[in-house]
Amino acid sequence: MSNNAFPPNPYSPTANDPRQNGGPGNVSNAAAAVSAPALSLIIVSLICIVCMVIAMGVDAFLLFSGAAARLPANDAGIDKETVIFIRVFGSCVIIAINCLILFAAIRMKSLKTYPLALTGAIMAAIPCISPCYFIGIPFGIWAIIVLMRPEVKQAFR
Repeated sequence: MSNNAFPPNPYSPTANDPRQNGGPGNVSNAAAAVSAPALSLIIVSLICIVCMVIAMGVDAFLLFSGAAARLPANDAGIDKETVIFIRVFGSCVIIAINCLILFAAIRMKSLKTYPLALTGAIMAAIPCISPCYFIGIPFGIWAIIVLMRPEVKQAFR
């Protein structure tokens, strides 16, 4: 008689482990659940990083070529070079935040470092610092919703 004729042993150590028997906490199910939001955050944060690097390049050109002096005057009375330096500083901050979101999304996709993955998703959902501003907000919310599922939390352990 083959072993397939007997019912599974309910007292075996892996019988109640949903990660082993294809239940709702299965690692492959959790990986499939986080794959799309993580990939979306990766793509959108990469787009934002590239756009900010291009913007910083344009600002550097304006600053070092002297073309900033030909820009129209602002109403606040702030020096044009100072405005460009402030824009470059803001771009650096946005690049740093998007690098964190990118790293968190990569860790989320591999089901590692749950707190970092959740932090990256929350940061992506915050307006004005999310990747590509408003484009990243829905993906951040989607990632938060997926990460809050109990089976996904369990898969990160």
